[in-house]
Amino acid sequence: MMLAFLIDQVQELACVPFQQARRRFRSRTSLWERMRALFVGYFIDDWETFWQAIIRGHQVARLQPKIVDPDNTT
Repeated sequence: MMLAFLIDQVQELACVPFQQARRRFRSRTSLWERMRALFVGYFIDDWETFWQAIIRGHQVARLQPKIVDPDNTT
């Protein structure tokens, strides 16, 4: 938990795309939920694409959705 907090603090201070993404969402919870949704639903080639998808929307970043198997409930 402390390591996650440290990484969060470093990103808030040093990572410009993270700062832009943070300004886009009102709460940290909303930002983390968006990040999780992107990881679960899309193939992400690199971090730049990931941050652009959060800042500008996933259609702009042209992410490839993962194929969801309706028979797989896990």
